[in-house]
Amino acid sequence: MNPKKTIYLDTSVPSAYYDEEKPERMRITCGWWKNEMRKFEILISEVTVDELEATSDIDQRKKFAELIEDIEVLKITVESQSLAEKYVKNGVFSVKDFNDALHIAIATVELQWKKISYISSLPAELKPLFFITVKIRVFWVS
Repeated sequence: MNPKKTIYLDTSVPSAYYDEEKPERMRITCGWWKNEMRKFEILISEVTVDELEATSDIDQRKKFAELIEDIEVLKITVESQSLAEKYVKNGVFSVKDFNDALHIAIATVELQWKKISYISSLPAELKPLFFITVKIRVFWVS
């Protein structure tokens, strides 16, 4: 049996699970979550948790907490923080997109230990494919 591939999910994926403003996005996400997710080892990070907890709607916040309660949460490390700062310094991400840089940096640092196969995010406008997946190769910036 092949080992499960590991996927790091950014905040857009769990948030899409309850996105009633985009019903097609919500339907696809719920279907994947219920039927396909178990085929993978899923990881999120403290950034994902913080962003979901920042939701102003208390009921929504509780739903998010229940949705992600069994998913392993990766910590923000000194190494991932430093790498995210390098991404911004080198123009890979803008300052306003620092959390996106941090998502990539956490997954990149964790790649050494967890063998993350993909970083997944939902597209801003849903396309026929569910995930934009980025095969991690070289994200290091010196």
